[in-house]
This record gives sequence, C-alpha cells and structure tokens, in this order.
Amino acid sequence: MTLIDSVLNVPLRIAIAMLSGRFLRSETRPEHLIDLAYGNESLRVLVVGAGLAAGYGARTQSRALPGQLAMALSSRSGRGVVVQTRAQPFLPLRDTIELLEPQGGRGYDLVVFAPGFTEMTRASSFRWRKELFELVLYLNRTLPDRGRIVLAGLPEPRKRGVLEWVGRRGIDAANAVMTDVAFSVPRAVFVPTPPFSTLKPSGGSFDERYYVRCAETIVEAVLPELRPAPVTSSARR
Repeated sequence: MTLIDSVLNVPLRIAIAMLSGRFLRSETRPEHLIDLAYGNESLRVLVVGAGLAAGYGARTQSRALPGQLAMALSSRSGRGVVVQTRAQPFLPLRDTIELLEPQGGRGYDLVVFAPGFTEMTRASSFRWRKELFELVLYLNRTLPDRGRIVLAGLPEPRKRGVLEWVGRRGIDAANAVMTDVAFSVPRAVFVPTPPFSTLKPSGGSFDERYYVRCAETIVEAVLPELRPAPVTSSARR
C-alpha cells in the first residue's frame, strides 16, 4: 500500500467507524440456514464473509444474498438448495479461515465469498492478496472435487462524492486482486456485483431487490458446472 493510499483511506476509515454502530443496529439476521431441499440431488451452498454475505441492509437472510441464491439456484436448476451462512458484518479477511474451520468447504457444491466493505482500505496491500490467496487455496483443498468457488466483487458506488472517489480506489484494487486469484485457481471464478446505490445502513430505506440481481449474476456464472456433492454426516450437522 502506498503512502498516498494510506493518507486517502483515513477519512474513509473514520466514516466507516462512524456508520458501523448504526449498521449493526439495523442488522437482524435470524436465519442462518435457508432450506429449500427436496430429493437426493439438492445443491449445498455456503455463503461466507462480510458485507453482502452478512446481509447488509436486509431484514433477514432469506431476503438477502443467501435466500436469493437459494431461490435462483432452485428455479434455474430444478433441484433443491440448502444455503448455509457463516458471516459477520465486519469480518476481516484474515479471520475468515478461522471462521470456517474445521470443515472448510467440505460437503458443499458451491462456496460464495464476499469481502467486507472495510476491506477496501486494505486491498492494495500485498498482505491482502496473500490472505485472499490462502483463503481460496483452503477452500479449494477442502471442497469436494466437483465444488466451485465464487469470489463476489465489491460493488462500485453510483454516488459521486469525495468518499466514494476514495473508496472506489480500494474497490477497484480488491476486485483486481480477486480476479487475479480466481484466474490462478481453476475451480474459482470472480463474479462482479452490480453497482451499489440502493442499500443503506438505516434499516428500511433500501431496496432488497439488489440481492436478487446479485444472486442472478452468480448463478449465471456457475450453474452450467454445478453438480451436487455427496452429503456426508459432518455436512448435515
């Protein structure tokens, strides 16, 4: 990370810190398991990370990315879908592997990772690239042979303000790193998310249809290669 990036990120860090409590108070995520299973060919999906993975701006996980992924995959594939969520609103990338241990991606057909919005202040550093690569290799090692990994990009802001201009530098850096890492791991794919303009941390003044668009974009990228993995006893727990 350059000195310029470090200086520019100071106001962004302050803004994120000031909004964090407000965001957390608006978060209600009672559902951590979205179960649309039927038959023996149900797809198992793990959504992990922060930000979009944690249900930013949505009232429940069924209305956020996990629920919309379940519905999109089920309708497009004709199979049952079970989506497990392991996420925290401001989970640092460096702590994600610890959150997933000891199972990692075992028993899942698809793992969707979405980084936290705070990661845009670290994405230009070599350490962030190293942490992301370690996470993807960990998932690649623990997933079944037919499993797939999605790295969901940070959304670009539509608003044209000073903080958005500063944040866009980190967003572009994070998305570039995710693209490179996904390219180096055959079972991983980078999926850009739609521009971000509707979800707000105030609870109520947002449009949950944003998650519908995110889910459809992810399903388009992975559905042709998805095959249900055998369900093990550890995956059922």
